[in-house]
Amino acid sequence: MLAAEEATREIIGNNHQYKVFSMVKKTNIPGVWQCAECGISLSCKSQTINHVEIKHINDPTAHTCKYCFKQVRSINALRIHTTRFHKVEHRMNKIHRQMTS
Repeated sequence: MLAAEEATREIIGNNHQYKVFSMVKKTNIPGVWQCAECGISLSCKSQTINHVEIKHINDPTAHTCKYCFKQVRSINALRIHTTRFHKVEHRMNKIHRQMTS
């Protein structure tokens, strides 16, 4: 990948993260997170992030699989895709990172 393409992808990724995290708010109730767009309250930050990505951002190219370059709308969808289709590659990559650190 060219340096310019990589930089553009990083900027877009950071912009997406900024949009998502600006719409996820912690409430005064411990362990409860709220969507700033529609006001729905959820008991887990990751559920609230998933809600925002799916319901309000709706960018089908927000996350890209590093193994096959498939693009998905949410980080949760990327986790599911990686687990289903790239379990072996993911484990090998994890083992390699542990051995080199």
